Amino acid sequence: MTQMFSSPRPQPTQIITIPAPPPAPPPPADTAPAPAPVTREDPAVASARERELELARKVKGRSSTILTGAMGDTSQPTLGRKTLLGG
Repeated sequence: MTQMFSSPRPQPTQIITIPAPPPAPPPPADTAPAPAPVTREDPAVASARERELELARKVKGRSSTILTGAMGDTSQPTLGRKTLLGG
């Protein structure tokens, strides 16, 4: 069998050039970060803070565990039992 058409020729390789990115701007000159403030823990301040935290814990006590007021639970109890037939 003879070929009617010749096989395709490869296309010539094209070289694509990508431009270089622009140079980065120089960093600002006089913007050095401020040094962290030096703090010294005064023992009197630390002990006062501990006393305040302990007092706050004592004042809170068990009040967060009481869910009802001084009157107790005032809601009506459910005395009936639900049935499967919609009652």
